[in-house]
Amino acid sequence: MASYIDIHKERPSRPEESEPLNVFSPSSSRSSSSSPANSRPGTPRPPPLSPLNPRTPLEPFEIMDTPLMDAHPNPPPTVYTSRHRRTVLLCILLEVFIIFSFATTSLPFTRIVENAVCQRWYEFENKNHTLVDDARKGAGGGGFMPDEKLCKTDEIQAGVVEILGVSDTVSTVVSLLVMFPSGFLAGVIDRRAFLLLAIGETAVGLSLMGFIGSHPLTFDPRLFWVIPLFDLIGGGFTFFGIMMRTVIAENTPKDDLAAVYYKLTGFNILSTFLGTTLGSWLMGIISPVTVLYMGVFLFVVLSVPTILLLPPATPEKGKNMYDDIRSSHYPETADDHDADDEDTTAAPRRKATLYQRFLEQARSKTNLYASIKTLLFEQRAIRNALVILFANMIARGVRIPFQTWVSKRYSWSLSKTGIVLSFESLMGAVVLLLLPFAKTRIERVVSGKGSIWRMLRFPPDLMIATLSLVAQSLSAIILTVTASEFFLIMSLVVNAPARAFFDGLRSHCISQAKESEIMIIHMAFVIVEIMSGILNGPLWIKVYAFTYSEGNVTGLGMGLPFAICAVLTGGIVAGMGWARGNPKL
Repeated sequence: MASYIDIHKERPSRPEESEPLNVFSPSSSRSSSSSPANSRPGTPRPPPLSPLNPRTPLEPFEIMDTPLMDAHPNPPPTVYTSRHRRTVLLCILLEVFIIFSFATTSLPFTRIVENAVCQRWYEFENKNHTLVDDARKGAGGGGFMPDEKLCKTDEIQAGVVEILGVSDTVSTVVSLLVMFPSGFLAGVIDRRAFLLLAIGETAVGLSLMGFIGSHPLTFDPRLFWVIPLFDLIGGGFTFFGIMMRTVIAENTPKDDLAAVYYKLTGFNILSTFLGTTLGSWLMGIISPVTVLYMGVFLFVVLSVPTILLLPPATPEKGKNMYDDIRSSHYPETADDHDADDEDTTAAPRRKATLYQRFLEQARSKTNLYASIKTLLFEQRAIRNALVILFANMIARGVRIPFQTWVSKRYSWSLSKTGIVLSFESLMGAVVLLLLPFAKTRIERVVSGKGSIWRMLRFPPDLMIATLSLVAQSLSAIILTVTASEFFLIMSLVVNAPARAFFDGLRSHCISQAKESEIMIIHMAFVIVEIMSGILNGPLWIKVYAFTYSEGNVTGLGMGLPFAICAVLTGGIVAGMGWARGNPKL
């Protein structure tokens, strides 16, 4: 009994942290060696554990507190801090600003193309010298714009569709060519500098577009096809979108990623509505060329300061806005200079981001091939989802010349057309912004007893994507069977939820994949969209050219393109079950 009491008298009233606990609290080991309050006289600190100094029977609680390092091979959970939230907010803000600026220039660009084709057709085909002389007189003041009613003939509209379709195809081919080189450069240099380069080349391309449009009788409108080649310098908007979505995915918990994507797309569509409305309204006051230059000015003024607010991001630096924060369970993997320079109580950062890991896989052909093989051949749900995405992108190609199609069918000016179509964007934004708040309700409906979605084993995100396709098909059917202005508005209302398809399908695929495969999924989605865009231009150019020709004896008139879209979309809806994977309902 005496020995028992003596033992407890010699031990301190509060046991000190042992070596395993110090692994979890790096600050305690530093303070214990420097602060005299933690070192009691007569109680020497035990030496660190080693093979020469094994554990003793007096340390049972130390054994219990020791982390089972070998029993948890998976990476520790990611801790998301205010730095991550700020990065996500800046990325969302940057994308919204850029889309707003592009939306402001969308309709002016279409009107510039229509004007160029119209004036050259009257000069070389119709020989209307009065119109040509007026055009030459007004060319010095930003370009003469003839009455839009003179430009609604079938021949002119077929030429407009050709210019827009080929331009879209060239843009997608260029995006495919620059994706991997741009990604490699973004992994080497500061990504802020890379984004600024992309902003600069895009602004130059848009300005050149306005200059060509100001002199339609001097420059052939086919020169518009050269504008997308500027993306060879900075990567273009496609790579920019990949980067932003990947950064958001790296700085957002996986369970919350779908809600963030829905909100992001909702904000993007809302900015599209505001930009399109502003551009359409300004077109009724000033020249479309002037509106285009104003859009370029907004593009630079809004995006450049936002990019400069982003934290520096180079792979060699410890502080990287694309890095995830790691749990402090593994402090020994952090760089030594990070431990010296930063607060030791903060969780160290992971060295490799998702994008950097993808680049490492790209350098190792074996690892890249294994990852792609896993996604495309072993995970059938993701492979089938990519096939569905490709088919739907082909179906949605019907909307490449949608603005000019509506303007011709209903004899509206492009300014009025833009204002009417912008309300579809507004309704789509409302739907997407409400989806995250209805997530719990949607999950309850999907998992409820007797639910058709439970019987079909459709997870919530896939259900949203399927319903979006149903809305798209119904909208196309309405545009096919009637030319009423009232039913045009109805089709726009019905088509508003169709905007949720892409984020719903993307979120479903991410939920089926591992964290290390998120970047590959983003790249796969963009590649599929680009490949479909290469086919969309030539395909729908021929469809619209046939629709406007005298050989269109189908009886559908101008509704023929949307009849094809409705059939394609209906077939996609029937095959959505192939992408369901293994949902946990």
